[in-house]
Amino acid sequence: MPPINILIADDHHLLVKGLKDILQQQEGWIVTGTANNSRQALSLMRKKIPDLLITDLNMPGQDGFELILKVKKQFPKVKILVLTIYRSPGILRKVKQAGVHGIVLKEQKSEAVIEAVRTVLNGKTYSPPETAENEQPGTFYQDAFTKKATLTRRELEVLVLIVKALNNKQIGEQLFISEYTVQTHRRNLKRKLEVDNTAELVRFAIENKIV
Repeated sequence: MPPINILIADDHHLLVKGLKDILQQQEGWIVTGTANNSRQALSLMRKKIPDLLITDLNMPGQDGFELILKVKKQFPKVKILVLTIYRSPGILRKVKQAGVHGIVLKEQKSEAVIEAVRTVLNGKTYSPPETAENEQPGTFYQDAFTKKATLTRRELEVLVLIVKALNNKQIGEQLFISEYTVQTHRRNLKRKLEVDNTAELVRFAIENKIV
């Protein structure tokens, strides 16, 4: 059997080292590269396409969601396993919708990672514990990444145009929606991002590299 080539993308150096050691203890598994961010991961994949990508979600620059979508488009045969601290049902649902092959929570034991890799390599999907997906809102870890991940594609489009200082009428004309719909998106953005005004929306978008 040819060796299984694995690429790890995560900006936590100690975790990457530990994960690499665990994986390479398995016969026939080779970690051919490690990346600190999405751009570096894609660069490594262009040099040597792995059989499996193990990626975090919250990384500097382009986040794991963007990396997943690019890998699905550019390297459709590569299996993708997400390793994350985020157990929000909304985020887990979004990860699955992106088309990954498995999800492992960082709180799970190393045996779970091995099981997940084997499952994914065998052409099946691996899911986190059922309890994680059924947790009620408010019981899971939240940060700026979590808030950003809850935004819909349309809300992101509206936010980008808000940063460009367009008013509701101008935003509606650009997106072919009504002013009332734009107002609704603004309210939803403030609620989801937990901010009170347009200036705070703009600051959030800039600080989190949405624009």
